Amino acid sequence: MPAALLQPAELEALRRLQLRARRRVATGGSGQHRARGHGSSLDFDDYRPYQPGDDPRRVDHHAHQRLGRLLVKLFEAEDEVGLQVVVDTSASMAFGDKATVACRLAAALAVTAVLGGDRVRLVTTDGADAVGPWQRGRPAVGATLARLTDVRDRLVATPPVPADAQRLEAEDPALAALRRCLPASGRGPVVLIGDLLTPGWADVVRLLGAGRAGGALVHVVGRDDLDPWLDDDPRLVDADRGTEVDGAATAAARRRFVERRDAWLDGVDATAGAAGVTCLRVVDDLPVEAQILTLPRSGVVG
Repeated sequence: MPAALLQPAELEALRRLQLRARRRVATGGSGQHRARGHGSSLDFDDYRPYQPGDDPRRVDHHAHQRLGRLLVKLFEAEDEVGLQVVVDTSASMAFGDKATVACRLAAALAVTAVLGGDRVRLVTTDGADAVGPWQRGRPAVGATLARLTDVRDRLVATPPVPADAQRLEAEDPALAALRRCLPASGRGPVVLIGDLLTPGWADVVRLLGAGRAGGALVHVVGRDDLDPWLDDDPRLVDADRGTEVDGAATAAARRRFVERRDAWLDGVDATAGAAGVTCLRVVDDLPVEAQILTLPRSGVVG
Protein backbone atom coordinates (compact mmCIF):
# COMPACT_ATOMS: atom_id res chain seq x y z
CA MET A 1 0.00 0.00 0.00
CA PRO A 2 1.52 3.38 -0.97
CA ALA A 3 2.65 5.53 1.93
CA ALA A 4 0.58 8.57 2.86
CA LEU A 5 1.97 11.83 1.53
CA LEU A 6 1.77 13.49 4.95
CA GLN A 7 1.84 11.83 8.35
CA PRO A 8 -0.35 13.05 11.25
CA ALA A 9 2.66 14.62 13.00
CA GLU A 10 3.51 16.56 9.84
CA LEU A 11 -0.06 17.78 9.48
CA GLU A 12 0.10 19.01 13.06
CA ALA A 13 3.39 20.82 12.38
CA LEU A 14 1.87 22.57 9.37
CA ARG A 15 -0.70 24.22 11.63
CA ARG A 16 2.08 26.45 12.93
CA LEU A 17 2.91 27.78 9.47
CA GLN A 18 1.14 30.44 7.44
CA LEU A 19 1.36 31.71 3.89
CA ARG A 20 3.46 34.79 3.38
CA ALA A 21 2.04 37.33 0.95
CA ARG A 22 5.21 38.98 -0.35
CA ARG A 23 3.17 41.58 -2.21
CA ARG A 24 -0.19 43.06 -1.38
CA VAL A 25 -3.00 40.98 -2.77
CA ALA A 26 -6.50 41.56 -4.08
CA THR A 27 -8.69 38.58 -3.34
CA GLY A 28 -12.03 37.55 -1.92
CA GLY A 29 -12.58 35.86 1.42
CA SER A 30 -11.50 36.14 5.02
CA GLY A 31 -7.85 35.21 5.25
CA GLN A 32 -5.12 36.76 7.35
CA HIS A 33 -3.22 38.95 4.86
CA ARG A 34 -3.10 42.59 3.92
CA ALA A 35 -5.20 43.53 0.89
CA ARG A 36 -5.04 46.40 -1.60
CA GLY A 37 -8.19 47.96 -0.15
CA HIS A 38 -9.72 48.47 3.29
CA GLY A 39 -12.97 46.92 4.50
CA SER A 40 -15.22 44.49 2.68
CA SER A 41 -17.47 46.64 0.51
CA LEU A 42 -15.18 48.07 -2.17
CA ASP A 43 -15.08 47.16 -5.86
CA PHE A 44 -16.62 43.90 -6.99
CA ASP A 45 -13.91 41.67 -8.46
CA ASP A 46 -15.21 38.23 -9.43
CA TYR A 47 -17.41 35.25 -8.58
CA ARG A 48 -16.57 31.79 -7.34
CA PRO A 49 -18.77 28.77 -6.53
CA TYR A 50 -20.29 28.67 -3.06
CA GLN A 51 -18.47 26.34 -0.66
CA PRO A 52 -19.50 25.08 2.80
CA GLY A 53 -18.57 27.66 5.40
CA ASP A 54 -19.07 30.72 3.15
CA ASP A 55 -21.10 33.63 4.47
CA PRO A 56 -24.61 33.20 2.97
CA ARG A 57 -24.89 36.99 2.70
CA ARG A 58 -22.28 36.90 -0.06
CA VAL A 59 -24.36 34.65 -2.31
CA ASP A 60 -25.54 36.48 -5.44
CA HIS A 61 -29.21 35.49 -5.61
CA HIS A 62 -29.70 37.17 -8.99
CA ALA A 63 -26.93 35.01 -10.46
CA HIS A 64 -28.56 31.97 -8.85
CA GLN A 65 -31.88 32.76 -10.52
CA ARG A 66 -30.20 33.23 -13.91
CA LEU A 67 -27.72 30.36 -13.80
CA GLY A 68 -29.13 27.95 -11.26
CA ARG A 69 -25.80 27.96 -9.38
CA LEU A 70 -24.79 29.34 -6.01
CA LEU A 71 -22.06 31.93 -6.61
CA VAL A 72 -20.26 34.03 -4.02
CA LYS A 73 -19.23 37.62 -4.74
CA LEU A 74 -15.55 38.50 -4.33
CA PHE A 75 -14.30 41.99 -3.54
CA GLU A 76 -10.84 43.43 -4.08
CA ALA A 77 -10.61 44.80 -0.56
CA GLU A 78 -10.65 41.40 1.06
CA ASP A 79 -7.51 39.64 2.10
CA GLU A 80 -7.72 35.92 1.45
CA VAL A 81 -4.62 34.67 -0.37
CA GLY A 82 -5.15 32.24 -3.22
CA LEU A 83 -2.15 29.93 -3.49
CA GLN A 84 -1.61 28.16 -6.82
CA VAL A 85 0.72 25.16 -6.81
CA VAL A 86 1.93 23.87 -10.17
CA VAL A 87 3.32 20.32 -10.10
CA ASP A 88 5.58 19.16 -12.92
CA THR A 89 4.24 15.85 -14.22
CA SER A 90 6.69 15.42 -17.08
CA ALA A 91 8.26 12.02 -17.75
CA SER A 92 11.55 12.83 -16.03
CA MET A 93 9.72 13.35 -12.72
CA ALA A 94 9.05 9.59 -12.61
CA PHE A 95 12.75 8.87 -12.05
CA GLY A 96 14.04 8.35 -8.53
CA ASP A 97 11.81 9.77 -5.81
CA LYS A 98 11.20 13.12 -7.49
CA ALA A 99 7.47 12.55 -7.97
CA THR A 100 6.97 11.59 -4.33
CA VAL A 101 9.00 14.53 -3.02
CA ALA A 102 7.24 16.99 -5.33
CA CYS A 103 3.78 15.80 -4.30
CA ARG A 104 4.70 15.81 -0.61
CA LEU A 105 5.89 19.40 -0.80
CA ALA A 106 2.86 20.43 -2.84
CA ALA A 107 0.62 18.81 -0.24
CA ALA A 108 2.40 20.62 2.59
CA LEU A 109 2.03 24.00 0.88
CA ALA A 110 -1.62 23.38 0.06
CA VAL A 111 -2.49 22.22 3.57
CA THR A 112 -0.71 25.23 5.08
CA ALA A 113 -2.83 27.53 2.92
CA VAL A 114 -6.09 25.80 3.82
CA LEU A 115 -5.37 25.66 7.55
CA GLY A 116 -4.55 29.37 7.45
CA GLY A 117 -7.96 30.22 6.03
CA ASP A 118 -6.75 30.73 2.47
CA ARG A 119 -7.69 29.11 -0.82
CA VAL A 120 -5.58 26.75 -2.88
CA ARG A 121 -5.63 25.48 -6.44
CA LEU A 122 -3.55 22.61 -7.81
CA VAL A 123 -2.33 22.66 -11.40
CA THR A 124 -0.37 19.95 -13.22
CA THR A 125 1.51 20.11 -16.50
CA ASP A 126 -0.03 17.06 -18.12
CA GLY A 127 -2.92 18.71 -19.94
CA ALA A 128 -5.97 16.63 -19.04
CA ASP A 129 -7.76 18.01 -15.97
CA ALA A 130 -4.62 20.03 -15.35
CA VAL A 131 -6.28 22.93 -13.55
CA GLY A 132 -8.08 21.95 -10.39
CA PRO A 133 -10.83 23.98 -8.73
CA TRP A 134 -10.20 26.56 -6.06
CA GLN A 135 -10.69 24.91 -2.68
CA ARG A 136 -10.87 26.11 0.90
CA GLY A 137 -11.95 24.88 4.29
CA ARG A 138 -11.26 21.57 5.99
CA PRO A 139 -12.82 19.42 3.23
CA ALA A 140 -10.10 20.77 0.94
CA VAL A 141 -7.39 19.02 2.97
CA GLY A 142 -8.68 15.55 2.13
CA ALA A 143 -9.43 16.47 -1.49
CA THR A 144 -5.97 17.96 -1.97
CA LEU A 145 -4.17 14.97 -0.46
CA ALA A 146 -6.26 12.59 -2.56
CA ARG A 147 -5.48 14.37 -5.82
CA LEU A 148 -1.76 14.62 -5.13
CA THR A 149 -1.63 10.97 -4.08
CA ASP A 150 -3.22 10.10 -7.42
CA VAL A 151 -0.67 12.25 -9.27
CA ARG A 152 2.21 10.54 -7.46
CA ASP A 153 0.84 7.05 -8.01
CA ARG A 154 0.27 7.66 -11.73
CA LEU A 155 3.78 8.99 -12.22
CA VAL A 156 5.39 6.12 -10.33
CA ALA A 157 3.24 3.30 -11.74
CA THR A 158 3.04 4.46 -15.36
CA PRO A 159 5.66 7.07 -16.29
CA PRO A 160 4.34 9.51 -18.91
CA VAL A 161 5.16 8.93 -22.56
CA PRO A 162 7.93 11.32 -23.65
CA ALA A 163 6.68 14.39 -25.47
CA ASP A 164 7.38 14.93 -29.14
CA ALA A 165 10.82 16.58 -29.23
CA GLN A 166 9.86 19.31 -31.71
CA ARG A 167 6.67 20.10 -29.84
CA LEU A 168 8.55 20.26 -26.55
CA GLU A 169 11.06 22.69 -28.05
CA ALA A 170 8.20 24.90 -29.26
CA GLU A 171 6.06 24.93 -26.11
CA ASP A 172 7.11 23.70 -22.68
CA PRO A 173 4.05 22.21 -20.90
CA ALA A 174 4.97 24.16 -17.77
CA LEU A 175 4.58 27.41 -19.73
CA ALA A 176 1.03 26.48 -20.65
CA ALA A 177 0.29 25.60 -17.02
CA LEU A 178 1.66 28.91 -15.74
CA ARG A 179 -0.33 30.86 -18.30
CA ARG A 180 -3.46 29.33 -16.82
CA CYS A 181 -2.40 30.62 -13.41
CA LEU A 182 -1.36 34.18 -14.23
CA PRO A 183 -4.85 35.70 -14.61
CA ALA A 184 -5.47 34.89 -10.94
CA SER A 185 -1.93 35.64 -9.74
CA GLY A 186 -2.99 38.95 -8.21
CA ARG A 187 -4.73 36.92 -5.55
CA GLY A 188 -1.62 35.20 -4.24
CA PRO A 189 1.64 33.47 -5.05
CA VAL A 190 2.25 30.84 -7.70
CA VAL A 191 4.64 28.03 -6.75
CA LEU A 192 6.17 25.72 -9.35
CA ILE A 193 7.51 22.36 -8.16
CA GLY A 194 9.56 20.48 -10.75
CA ASP A 195 12.94 19.39 -12.06
CA LEU A 196 13.40 21.92 -14.91
CA LEU A 197 14.82 19.30 -17.27
CA THR A 198 12.88 20.49 -20.31
CA PRO A 199 14.66 22.75 -22.84
CA GLY A 200 12.43 25.75 -22.14
CA TRP A 201 13.13 25.90 -18.41
CA ALA A 202 14.50 29.47 -18.50
CA ASP A 203 11.31 30.82 -20.08
CA VAL A 204 9.32 28.93 -17.46
CA VAL A 205 11.21 30.59 -14.61
CA ARG A 206 10.86 34.04 -16.17
CA LEU A 207 7.12 33.59 -16.61
CA LEU A 208 6.85 32.40 -13.02
CA GLY A 209 8.22 35.77 -11.96
CA ALA A 210 5.57 37.66 -13.93
CA GLY A 211 2.80 36.98 -11.42
CA ARG A 212 1.52 40.06 -9.63
CA ALA A 213 1.76 38.50 -6.17
CA GLY A 214 5.13 36.81 -6.60
CA GLY A 215 6.37 33.40 -7.61
CA ALA A 216 8.51 30.71 -6.05
CA LEU A 217 10.34 27.72 -7.49
CA VAL A 218 10.88 24.48 -5.62
CA HIS A 219 13.55 22.86 -7.77
CA VAL A 220 13.36 19.11 -7.16
CA VAL A 221 16.44 17.33 -8.45
CA GLY A 222 17.26 13.66 -8.34
CA ARG A 223 20.48 12.37 -6.85
CA ASP A 224 21.04 10.66 -10.19
CA ASP A 225 20.58 14.02 -11.94
CA LEU A 226 23.48 15.37 -9.91
CA ASP A 227 25.73 12.33 -9.74
CA PRO A 228 24.63 9.56 -12.12
CA TRP A 229 26.10 6.10 -11.93
CA LEU A 230 27.38 5.08 -15.35
CA ASP A 231 28.65 1.72 -16.50
CA ASP A 232 31.35 1.27 -19.12
CA ASP A 233 28.98 1.60 -22.07
CA PRO A 234 26.01 3.74 -20.98
CA ARG A 235 23.02 4.55 -23.15
CA LEU A 236 21.61 7.88 -22.05
CA VAL A 237 17.89 8.56 -22.48
CA ASP A 238 16.17 11.95 -22.31
CA ALA A 239 12.96 10.99 -20.50
CA ASP A 240 11.09 14.13 -21.54
CA ARG A 241 11.97 14.03 -25.25
CA GLY A 242 12.53 10.31 -25.74
CA THR A 243 15.88 10.82 -27.45
CA GLU A 244 18.83 8.49 -26.81
CA VAL A 245 22.58 8.81 -27.16
CA ASP A 246 25.49 6.47 -26.54
CA GLY A 247 28.03 7.65 -24.02
CA ALA A 248 31.33 6.63 -22.54
CA ALA A 249 32.09 6.54 -18.81
CA THR A 250 35.50 8.16 -19.13
CA ALA A 251 37.18 10.66 -16.85
CA ALA A 252 36.87 13.33 -19.55
CA ALA A 253 33.14 12.66 -19.95
CA ARG A 254 32.75 12.87 -16.20
CA ARG A 255 34.47 16.28 -16.12
CA ARG A 256 32.25 17.59 -18.91
CA PHE A 257 29.17 16.34 -17.09
CA VAL A 258 30.18 18.12 -13.87
CA GLU A 259 30.85 21.35 -15.77
CA ARG A 260 27.48 21.27 -17.53
CA ARG A 261 25.64 20.27 -14.36
CA ASP A 262 27.13 23.14 -12.41
CA ALA A 263 26.43 25.58 -15.24
CA TRP A 264 22.81 24.43 -15.32
CA LEU A 265 22.32 24.82 -11.57
CA ASP A 266 24.02 28.23 -11.58
CA GLY A 267 21.87 29.23 -14.54
CA VAL A 268 18.67 28.27 -12.73
CA ASP A 269 19.71 30.31 -9.69
CA ALA A 270 20.70 33.32 -11.79
CA THR A 271 17.55 33.24 -13.91
CA ALA A 272 15.34 32.93 -10.84
CA GLY A 273 17.14 35.81 -9.14
CA ALA A 274 16.79 38.06 -12.17
CA ALA A 275 13.07 37.22 -12.40
CA GLY A 276 12.44 37.91 -8.72
CA VAL A 277 11.64 34.27 -8.07
CA THR A 278 12.70 32.61 -4.81
CA CYS A 279 14.42 29.31 -5.60
CA LEU A 280 14.52 26.43 -3.12
CA ARG A 281 16.43 23.35 -4.28
CA VAL A 282 15.51 19.96 -2.80
CA VAL A 283 17.32 16.71 -3.62
CA ASP A 284 15.08 13.66 -3.78
CA ASP A 285 17.12 11.63 -1.29
CA LEU A 286 16.63 14.21 1.45
CA PRO A 287 15.30 12.39 4.54
CA VAL A 288 11.52 12.41 4.67
CA GLU A 289 11.38 14.20 8.00
CA ALA A 290 13.56 17.02 6.63
CA GLN A 291 11.59 17.68 3.44
CA ILE A 292 8.81 19.68 5.09
CA LEU A 293 11.35 21.63 7.16
CA THR A 294 12.83 23.11 3.98
CA LEU A 295 9.64 24.92 2.99
CA PRO A 296 10.06 28.12 5.04
CA ARG A 297 13.21 28.79 3.00
CA SER A 298 10.99 29.10 -0.08
CA GLY A 299 9.61 32.36 1.27
CA VAL A 300 6.05 31.16 0.69
CA VAL A 301 5.34 29.92 4.20
CA GLY A 302 6.73 30.85 7.56
